[in-house]
Amino acid sequence: ALLRAERPLLERRGRLIVAALCETLGPRGIFETLARGLTSEADLDFASQMVQALNVLVLTSAEALALRSLLRKGVGTAEGAALFRTLYPAWCHNPASLLSMCLVAQAYEHAAELVMQFASLEITLPFLLQIDKLVQLVESPIFTHV
Repeated sequence: ALLRAERPLLERRGRLIVAALCETLGPRGIFETLARGLTSEADLDFASQMVQALNVLVLTSAEALALRSLLRKGVGTAEGAALFRTLYPAWCHNPASLLSMCLVAQAYEHAAELVMQFASLEITLPFLLQIDKLVQLVESPIFTHV
């Protein structure tokens, strides 16, 4: 509720707050709990912004390394698929984040379907900026297995 009401706090400190929680309580429980809450979030702009912040943490932070490793196992493993299914509904609030999670989880056919669906989306500046960030991440070591 605090991050929803204080958007500047989400932008400036949201990732740090979640990273600290992950360090203390473990990333899987934190991300699954947040994802379940975001799935039914009525404020779609907040949900999108929060998913984007969570996605950057999953892809880049040391605190989420175990979670990232689990996702990298792919949807072909029971544990990886369970995590993917839990995060997926929340990640749907942010198309670029959803695509990156599909790539990390090796759900390549679904990622290709998403790219085709992007053609029907309204191309806005925020969407283009998210895709730009995704391209930068794809070119980074995070996606060396892709």
